[in-house]
Amino acid sequence: MDVNGSSGHYSAPRRLRQPARARYGSLVPEPTIPRREVERHHHGRRWRDPYDWLRDTDDPQVLAHLAAENAHTDEVTASLAALRRRLFDEVAARTQQTDMSVPEHTVDTRGRAWWVYARTHEGLDHPTYHRAPAAGPDDLPDMAAPVAGEQLLLDLNAEQGEADFIALGDFELSPDGDRLLWSADTVGDELYTVRVRDLATLVDRDRLPDTAGACWLGDDHLVWLAADDAWRPHRLWRHRLGTDPDDDVLVADEPDERFWLGADTSRDRRWLVVTAASKTATEQRLLPLDDPYAEPWVVCPRTEGLEYDVEPAGDRLLVLHNATCADFELAEAPLAPSTPGDWRVVVPGEEGRRLLGIDAYARWVVVTRRVDGVPRTFVHARDEHGDLGPATDVAAPGPLTVVTAGDADAWDTDRVRLETESYTSPPTVTELRLDTGAVRELRRQVVRPDPEGRAYDPAAYRETRTWATAPDGAAVPVSVVARADVTGCAPCLVYAYGAYETSLDPGFSVSRLSLLDRGVVVAYAHVRGGGELGRAWYEAGRRERKPTTFTDLVACVEHLVATGV
Repeated sequence: MDVNGSSGHYSAPRRLRQPARARYGSLVPEPTIPRREVERHHHGRRWRDPYDWLRDTDDPQVLAHLAAENAHTDEVTASLAALRRRLFDEVAARTQQTDMSVPEHTVDTRGRAWWVYARTHEGLDHPTYHRAPAAGPDDLPDMAAPVAGEQLLLDLNAEQGEADFIALGDFELSPDGDRLLWSADTVGDELYTVRVRDLATLVDRDRLPDTAGACWLGDDHLVWLAADDAWRPHRLWRHRLGTDPDDDVLVADEPDERFWLGADTSRDRRWLVVTAASKTATEQRLLPLDDPYAEPWVVCPRTEGLEYDVEPAGDRLLVLHNATCADFELAEAPLAPSTPGDWRVVVPGEEGRRLLGIDAYARWVVVTRRVDGVPRTFVHARDEHGDLGPATDVAAPGPLTVVTAGDADAWDTDRVRLETESYTSPPTVTELRLDTGAVRELRRQVVRPDPEGRAYDPAAYRETRTWATAPDGAAVPVSVVARADVTGCAPCLVYAYGAYETSLDPGFSVSRLSLLDRGVVVAYAHVRGGGELGRAWYEAGRRERKPTTFTDLVACVEHLVATGV
């Protein structure tokens, strides 16, 4: 409705339609960017770019222009200063800044059990990382009290030093628990310096600069990725601890610029899985961890259109692949080179219900797939032969609640952790006993009272799913979250993405509460190009069909208006 309540469309008051300068009476002129004609050449083409000079961030004129932009912005938004401060205070008040992650239980190859966790501290920019001796997986430490025997492993605040920026990359304890592999980027270019820390002395012994990722290869070796000029991880190197990095040995080289490399160790600590992946094909190789000098062998040669992901599962491989179903299926494969013809389906694919991932354990297999566009978790028991039984659906509290399984460290485990959240329910970590089905809540994200002392009440908000009709007749899902007492037409913020098969899954947000509490409705349009409704949903919004992403968004907004949201 307009401000007079006379129509079905919201119309801003006329005074908000004035130009910015007239609206705010700015004394600082709006900056203009001088044009400097530069001829550029790329891929055999030539064109003039009048703003190419802005690339040089050391140019005093570029810096002066940025300063002028900031000064102009500060002046024309000066009237919003009180609101900005109020919003900041609301988010800060509701956020528990001094906190602790749910400790992860891990057992090293020496038989020592540990709790590993991170702490955040009010007033500090970065977490600290710790471990403490663990009596057993049932004896979770009190997260509101000091932990007996706690050891500080890494303090990112101290490691930042005089640098303006730091981001943690890898963080992984060695299999024997005596060393820590960690990496950090202090520039912002997403290339990381790897260090290996002796946990008895907390001294870093090895240093490998400019890596794109690293992981352990047994106790005495690690592997690390090198990136090419396009920041594509293309070479995997083996490093022996205590040796000169110049002597590192090449394990894998990927010359095809469509593919990028990745590496990780399997849960059973038997294999290094080396992955070469493009947008439309995969090739994975396995290297035995007990023989780090061996040559990795190819599971299945790359084939255009075939994407797969292997999970070592004892005497066999479990393979998530799209050879016969676009939304993937789960198959068993021999622990040897094979092709899809050798793979036996154990969890069939379902169109529109994308299989997202699997975690194999000695006695269980945990599968995540989309149901009605939302990730859900299923558990399959394995019999004495290792074969999969029927699926057990892990119940979700509501239709817009995401349920995903954490990656348990132990191969022979009797429990996994579940993470659940929705637009109105804060993230909650529970422990599911796979043998009994018992569930134990470990932690629910704390939402502190607002500056006036009002506690967060999930019942004061509502989350719903509605469907818009696209011009071609497709039904496009829209998730809507609002205060429960907001009825009728209201201001609405609509968010969409729709690319790279990325999905807008339901998730809780403390900062979103400040919008909702002011009567704003927030809607998430799950347009094509994303992956909410399977691979076909993605394909219908890419390449020559990319305009569908935008017409879907228009249809979603028109639907919200037409239905009075």
